[in-house]
Amino acid sequence: TCELVKSAIVADDEAGTVTFNLALPWGPFLATISATWGSILDQEWTVEQGGWDGDCATWQNWYAPGAENSELSPIINGTGPYMLDHWTPGEELVLTAYEGYWRTEETPKWEGGPYGPAALKTVIYSVVDEWGTRFSMMQAGDAEYSTVNPEQEVQIDPLVGEICDAQTGECQPN
Repeated sequence: TCELVKSAIVADDEAGTVTFNLALPWGPFLATISATWGSILDQEWTVEQGGWDGDCATWQNWYAPGAENSELSPIINGTGPYMLDHWTPGEELVLTAYEGYWRTEETPKWEGGPYGPAALKTVIYSVVDEWGTRFSMMQAGDAEYSTVNPEQEVQIDPLVGEICDAQTGECQPN
C-alpha cells in the first residue's frame, strides 16, 4: 500500500511541480491536502522533528496518531501568511500575521488578489461546543465566524451584515 501511494506521487524539483496520479477521480482531493490534517510537509523538516522518514516498513507507526500523540501537532511548518502563536488542544489556537510572508505585489494569490502580510494581525480559533455560547459571542461581536447547523440559521441570519461572493470577493449588504 505504501509503495503504491509513493509511486503515484511524482515531484519535479526543476519545474517546481508535484503530480498526484489518483486511481479514481476524487472531488475533495484539493480540499483534503490543504486541510491541516492532510497537509503536505517538508520531509527533511518532518524527520528532524521526529516525524515519519518515508520508510514504508514503518508507515503504520505514523498513520492517524491523533493530535495528542503526534510529535508534529504542537509545532508548525508552513509557507502561509500566519505563524503559530500558541495552541491549547481542545481550547484555542492563536495565529499571528507573518510579516515576512512571501507573496508580493508581483505574486498575488490571483490577479488583483491579496499579497504581503495578512491584514488581520491575529486569528483566534476558539473551541466552543455549546451553541448558545457561540451565538452569544456572535451577538456581542466576540466572534467573526461560527459553525452553524441548519436549524440555527434562522437565529444567525439577522446578524449577517454582508453577503460576499467567494469567487469575486464582492460583498453586498444583507
